[in-house]
Amino acid sequence: QDGSKDRYFQDFEDDVKKAIVNEINKNLVTEIKVEEINLSLLSRFPNASLTFSNVSADEFSLHNKKEKLIVAEKVFLQFSVWDLIDKDYRVNKIELKNAELFIHIFKDRTENYQIWKKKTDTTSADFEFELQKLIFNNVKFHFLNEGSKQDYQFTTEKAQ
Repeated sequence: QDGSKDRYFQDFEDDVKKAIVNEINKNLVTEIKVEEINLSLLSRFPNASLTFSNVSADEFSLHNKKEKLIVAEKVFLQFSVWDLIDKDYRVNKIELKNAELFIHIFKDRTENYQIWKKKTDTTSADFEFELQKLIFNNVKFHFLNEGSKQDYQFTTEKAQ
């Protein structure tokens, strides 16, 4: 009987991961690479947490050379456990841990961080970002604005 419970939770975890990753991928204009994805229902209770490990993504750019937008050891997406059970995936918190963000505004005023497709009907009604909190733990920011010749780098140990 314990084996059937384990199998049920493994199937549930696989279904949740697949549904969320599919929805995210449908809405991106750039590729995000992830080494491992885990779902925890208890570690951040009453929220469930989908943990992406060793994440990297290229910037969105109309220019020939593409640079990194983000490199992160961990990215946590948090949801209500009850919403997950109902298959109503609403991200209410995002946390970046041990990461670097490279924000770039080009001379033509285009930005490298516009990686989400414009709002269309491709987003499922069962998947939404309803962010209530964004947390940065040990995140280094690189900000470059070519037009105003601003170039900043700073690290935040903990910010929300």
